[in-house]
Amino acid sequence: MILGTASWLLGKVYTFSQSSIEALVGDVAESLSRSYEQGLGIRDAANELREVFQGLKGSRLRLIARTEINQAQNESAQRTMEGFGVQYKQWLTARDSRVRGHDPRDKANHIKLHGEVVGIHERFSNGLYIPGDRTGPIVEWINCRCRVRPYFSNSHGRS
Repeated sequence: MILGTASWLLGKVYTFSQSSIEALVGDVAESLSRSYEQGLGIRDAANELREVFQGLKGSRLRLIARTEINQAQNESAQRTMEGFGVQYKQWLTARDSRVRGHDPRDKANHIKLHGEVVGIHERFSNGLYIPGDRTGPIVEWINCRCRVRPYFSNSHGRS
């Protein structure tokens, strides 16, 4: 467990979760509108709505949890490294077939980032400060499982 992650999660604004709620509201409105246009009764309209909420139970909730917690852990790791005077940080992937970049349709490539080392206050080559950094494009940070860790160079510079 990374020091400060829980308190950071408690205090942060859940912009991603807020957008999920906005999308859910849109899905509810669309479902109700479609039910009305089809002339469905209350019971059938409620069944249609149930399907909207069923979709939120599974993968969507895991996506939200993974995105929020991983980003919080990486942010806390970054602040901890800065606090200890670490000079370099390294990007690590999960090193499995789900890492971005395996599929040619992926708009982001985290495979090429694995092992990349930058200065503690620098951005990685994809423009993110840390994995999960929301200042970058959403395709880079949503559902990201990558981690940042301290990197210690040898006496000859980065290795």
